[in-house]
Amino acid sequence: MVAITVILAAVIGTFVLGLGEQVQSSPQAGVSFSVSSSTVTSTWVSEGNVDTGIGLTISGGGACSPDGDSALSSVGDSEKISSCTNGDTITITGTTPGGTEGVVAQYTYEG
Repeated sequence: MVAITVILAAVIGTFVLGLGEQVQSSPQAGVSFSVSSSTVTSTWVSEGNVDTGIGLTISGGGACSPDGDSALSSVGDSEKISSCTNGDTITITGTTPGGTEGVVAQYTYEG
């Protein structure tokens, strides 16, 4: 009984002090990857909680490099990343409307 009272007091205190509102979530979006030879195509398949005004940013590791502007602007957009070699990692980042930036997806090329 005492333990339940302590837990309830902690939960209520958290919301009364506004600490529950300060939690920021990481950006999340659906991204798919398809491979053909040494080229990887990334496609934005679901919006998640990413700020669509900013979109997603693509960065290639190792020899991989995006063919276009290194960005996915809206759901359905695709970008080819070429010249990948074994072990290269492609990273997709996004930003939430609250300004939290983070990794949405990663793909390691194994060719």
